[in-house]
Amino acid sequence: MKTPLAWRNLMHSKGRMLLAVAGIGFAIMLMFIQLGFYGSILTGATLVFDHLDFDVAIVSSHYDYLPRSRTFPRKRLYQAQSTPGIERVSPFYVARNIWKNAESRSRRSVLVMGFNPDDQVFLVPDIQRRADDLRSRDTLLVDSQTRPSYGQRTPGSFTQVGNRDLQILGEYQLGTAFVELGMVVMSDLNYVRVFPGSRLEDVSIGLVRLQSGVIPEQVAADLRKRLPADVKVYTRQEFAKYEQEHWVTKTSTGFIFGSGVIVAFIVGMVILYQTLSTQITKHLPEYATLKAMGYSPRYLAGVVLQQAGLMAFFGFVPGCLVANALYHYVKRTTFLPIEMTGSRVVMVLVLALLMSGVSGWLSFRKVTLADPADLF
Repeated sequence: MKTPLAWRNLMHSKGRMLLAVAGIGFAIMLMFIQLGFYGSILTGATLVFDHLDFDVAIVSSHYDYLPRSRTFPRKRLYQAQSTPGIERVSPFYVARNIWKNAESRSRRSVLVMGFNPDDQVFLVPDIQRRADDLRSRDTLLVDSQTRPSYGQRTPGSFTQVGNRDLQILGEYQLGTAFVELGMVVMSDLNYVRVFPGSRLEDVSIGLVRLQSGVIPEQVAADLRKRLPADVKVYTRQEFAKYEQEHWVTKTSTGFIFGSGVIVAFIVGMVILYQTLSTQITKHLPEYATLKAMGYSPRYLAGVVLQQAGLMAFFGFVPGCLVANALYHYVKRTTFLPIEMTGSRVVMVLVLALLMSGVSGWLSFRKVTLADPADLF
């Protein structure tokens, strides 16, 4: 039976090993957290679109991202309606406005979404159920994840959006993510009332629903040929990709969390390298003895890599468990769509093994310094 040399080396100094595992676990936990926030960016970027009923979207040629959609003439929707394969085209309105807290009188930015209640463009049960109620003048629904700082939102109470008083009919559950801290839904007529100077003829997004069996890419290509250059056309998948790329590449949010993963990886690798290097230096005479006994450099490299792999695995388990607990805490307190997924667990495990491999390879260079001649 072969002696588990890598395991024996780790257990020789339990205190040092536990300290190193704690440091590695912390680095792995950081990778989970950074990847979790990065993933919440991708999920949050399309959170609203994921709850809208459309296959193809028409937007202004100056479209930036959801809260800054710009507008285009509604007649473009009428032109699109005649395209073969289209079942319906619905106007959607979205822009930021000011919400006044009825209690503290403080003002906060709020994302306002408007739609024609006859169109039923939302795939949100709470909104579908209250669509007829939204026809009432000066009424709205508030997202249940709107932050508490916006004040009381009990049904029947009043608030002010823009300079207009509106009655809160109730709440709906969709989510706010990174888009805005507060979100509301109202009818298209109430939308133009809270935005003085706006018109129903100025549309933010045209939501195109296709007939069954129609290929979205073909209809999108047809619409690009038919419609003037003042609009752009995206399939649902293209629209989601565009929105995600905006948050990842054009805002600091994506850069911060993306680079955070790299930093966490480097921190874990440095901790692992220092621990392995210290242990190897301490046991250089033993490694020299093994060389003198005829053990090959390949065998010794395997021992070092096994040590690195074991330490990375021991750090991975607590790092994963702590990160999962933090995910639940962050989701509960900030309402961010952050979840522990199987693919993320596998990704971090691969990164941890890569980290151990690089650290082990760098540390093994010290083993080559062990000279059997020094034993005499």
